[in-house]
Amino acid sequence: ENYVAKLYPKVASHERDRLSAEFASLDFLWKHGLVSVPRPVAFDTTLGCAVFEHVHGQEIPPTSITESDIDQAARCLVSIKELCGEEGSGKLPTAAEACFSVQAVFQNIGGRLARLQALPDSGSLHPNLRADLREFLQRDYFPAFSQIRQWCELTLEGWGTSAYRQLAWSERTLSPSDFGFHNALRRPTGEIVFLDFEYFGWDDPAKMISDFLLHPAMNLTEHLKQRFADNILCGFTGYEDLVERLTIVYPLFGLKWCLIILNEFLPEKISRREFASKTPVDIGEVQSIQLKKASQLLDRVVGEY
Repeated sequence: ENYVAKLYPKVASHERDRLSAEFASLDFLWKHGLVSVPRPVAFDTTLGCAVFEHVHGQEIPPTSITESDIDQAARCLVSIKELCGEEGSGKLPTAAEACFSVQAVFQNIGGRLARLQALPDSGSLHPNLRADLREFLQRDYFPAFSQIRQWCELTLEGWGTSAYRQLAWSERTLSPSDFGFHNALRRPTGEIVFLDFEYFGWDDPAKMISDFLLHPAMNLTEHLKQRFADNILCGFTGYEDLVERLTIVYPLFGLKWCLIILNEFLPEKISRREFASKTPVDIGEVQSIQLKKASQLLDRVVGEY
């Protein structure tokens, strides 16, 4: 039998233990009968390594995704939701950057913005790109964030609620967080196995839906996006105000994704990319590409919300 050994970068004390989170989540899912994820075998936190079954399958190009693939993805998430009350679920952590109020999303975006703004000019390998980043944030991003935030607050006020309302436990779900076909393999049988559960945990299903639809690696057609949203909403019947909450947070998570795309400007993210890369990384080229992607996504979010 073949196995895969996965190495995890060392983390600081304040960072998420991605090894333990991934192994515990996959162990929980397998024990409760979900087999569309890799089977966990063993781990060693000292070595920063975990071992999983080797999934015999092929990567899934974005242009090859079908309605059946979308249905499989939705079934996987609905199946995970149905395990929320099972033994051991309460011991699982919150998902990475889980947000249980609209205000928490505002704060998350603000924190990401602050880190990008704090980047120094001196000592930069790519000072021109840093200047382009600053111009993008000041000229394009800040006005869009202010405009969309005001719309969110006014809409919530019109509905008789506020951005500070906390999501009840009964309205939360277990979510892989970084979920999609970019983290999946197709077996020869056509079955899809979903990978990468480092950020798994309790989260808002509206965030889960938004992240799937917005993820820059997915590039889904509007038809497939709508099919996914419809499937999830059918599987999450009984979740109060999910459609309304999705309407509010979708553009906010679009704004957040713009900043995630710009992580390549942060020193710690550059070092992780270099850790995971098999070949030397041209950071300047990567940053230029990411800045263009962030600008394109911002235009989309402003046009859609």
